[in-house]
Amino acid sequence: MSSSPDRAAADRVAVVVGEVFAPPVVAAALLGLVGVRASGSPTSGLGWAMLASVFTWGVPYTVVLAGVRRGRVGDRFIAERRQRIGPMVLAVVSTGVGLVALTRLGAPRDLVLVVVAVLAGLVVSLGITAAWKLSVHVAGLAGALAVVTVLYGPWGIGGLPVLALLGWARVRLGAHSLAQVLAGAVVGAAVVGATLARMR
Repeated sequence: MSSSPDRAAADRVAVVVGEVFAPPVVAAALLGLVGVRASGSPTSGLGWAMLASVFTWGVPYTVVLAGVRRGRVGDRFIAERRQRIGPMVLAVVSTGVGLVALTRLGAPRDLVLVVVAVLAGLVVSLGITAAWKLSVHVAGLAGALAVVTVLYGPWGIGGLPVLALLGWARVRLGAHSLAQVLAGAVVGAAVVGATLARMR
């Protein structure tokens, strides 16, 4: 049986893992990678990635933080399932608007396709969240790894141990059950990955 200091240390590790691989962080890194590679220019690519980021996670996350400050949302990761519905609807709408903007402004094709795949993942996640809570942390990272695999080959598979670590962290902190973590992994990998692969 683990001692109390060991449990505390494990909890601290779980918190750090959850912060490092929080959905906004993963989304920003993924969009930056795809934007730069798809445009062939770091400056242009990061510009497109920033625009995509504003709509896919910037607007929804800002609203969540405002909700936390006003006491309308319990925390920035929205532990309460019913409190997730509004922000997720906003994320779907905002991402849809961003998709239209990126398309009309002539964003790199791969970046546009990734935003479409992310939108598909958000829609499915929203439908599930209406009745049951899944891990958005795990869904986000699984989706990102699927995108990397579809676009750039098996590099994304190398991230599976990190995905498992994140799943452990969310269960360790009591944020999700194992089933909710597995559901997030399936939605992220299958929905986002399959959508992107089909469009390419």
